[in-house]
Amino acid sequence: MSRLQYPAEFVIRRYTNQVSELDKGSFAPEFEILRDQFRNNMLVPRPGVPRGGDAQVWRAILLSDAGPNVRCWALRRLGSQVGEQLEFVADSRLRDLGLGDGLRVRVVLFGAWRDA
Repeated sequence: MSRLQYPAEFVIRRYTNQVSELDKGSFAPEFEILRDQFRNNMLVPRPGVPRGGDAQVWRAILLSDAGPNVRCWALRRLGSQVGEQLEFVADSRLRDLGLGDGLRVRVVLFGAWRDA
């Protein structure tokens, strides 16, 4: 697979090439999970992150040369300390499908851009 690449819409919206740009909420998720729906949620609103602890969830496909394309969900919790990462959930263990730590994949998120 090629180098790290973000969609052209990031440039159009003057976003930096960072996963955390999704926290702005301009790319509409399939659904959201409010912070009070998570047990033991230690993430809370704070200055600059008024929705801290809430999660956005998109339909996604992981594309890899190592195995089959995997349909899954991509999750991003606002205010999370995981940095420039998305979390992925599928109906099978991703490792059982050949997607282990350190493997490069292409991520396709499904959603719609909200008006700026």
